[in-house]
Amino acid sequence: MSGKNDEGFRALQERERRILEALLGHHPFDGRDELLDQLGSATARMIQEYDDNYSSIELNVVSPTRANVKYRVPVEAEYLDDDGVPVWVLLHVRNGVMCELEICRADGRPLISPPSPERLEPFSAKYGLGMRVVKKPGSS
Repeated sequence: MSGKNDEGFRALQERERRILEALLGHHPFDGRDELLDQLGSATARMIQEYDDNYSSIELNVVSPTRANVKYRVPVEAEYLDDDGVPVWVLLHVRNGVMCELEICRADGRPLISPPSPERLEPFSAKYGLGMRVVKKPGSS
């Protein structure tokens, strides 16, 4: 058990599972294989405290193999809602265990289209560093 209150957790919905698979399947990063293993026993519940909840869910993983991730959010994705406003999808990991799938729209307005795996553009901190290198002014 993960040690958290298991009340209200349910099986992942197919869409939620496919989103998590899209995030974890895009490219390799530290801890990815263990997070994929955790998906097999993951359950979810809606995060009621979020006033602007866009289907963000708390995750519970039973008997996880801990992932050696470097960041609290090792992988995330973005897509543009139907009106062009960015929506971010972030996988949170605490103590090597998936704990939250956060979804938020940049302007705080209601989603027009919920996230779907086909629309996501995943990236991770390490992967993003390889995509663009920003130099400080005056550096060579």
